Amino acid sequence: MEKLVSSVAHADNEAIEHVSSRDISATSDAMLNNKTGDCYGLRAEHYKLAGDLYCSALASCFNVMLTHGHIPVDATQTIICPTVKDKKGDLSSISNYRPIALATSFSKILEHIILDRIYEHLNTTDNQFGFYSARNTRIASAVLPTAIPSVRPSVRLSVCPSVRHTPVLCQNDGTKHGAVCTVG
Repeated sequence: MEKLVSSVAHADNEAIEHVSSRDISATSDAMLNNKTGDCYGLRAEHYKLAGDLYCSALASCFNVMLTHGHIPVDATQTIICPTVKDKKGDLSSISNYRPIALATSFSKILEHIILDRIYEHLNTTDNQFGFYSARNTRIASAVLPTAIPSVRPSVRLSVCPSVRHTPVLCQNDGTKHGAVCTVG
């Protein structure tokens, strides 16, 4: 056992900001109530009502995981639920469903704490449109015509006749060059 313990590489403990029970409590309080439980049946409400002693134990557990750089497999279990894309579409078609992963509440708390710690170090460019506050992919479609001529002067933007608002790159002679997005 001693050989196993000595073989574990320890991170620089001074570089890690330790998780406190207040961090756990604040993060769990910020989570929404009445959401589906995880694979263990736990919801955000369980963590909110657990109390200070549990938050202290959970903080110690998170600190050990951050120090050793290892998250147990049981903490990363997810439930994959199929969700209907188009309720008016063919419900018997598998292509009408998208997978939604339900992570454990434990991992959600850990992820939010880590995100809060590293958020100021994350950078993005002006080319980021999805998952960005006050931006979406429609804005990207509006910016695309101005960006394409600077990259490829012989390519123009047109709309695919089968689907409205689907940009397609075309040669000047009208032949398809390649689709910006795939239309099923």
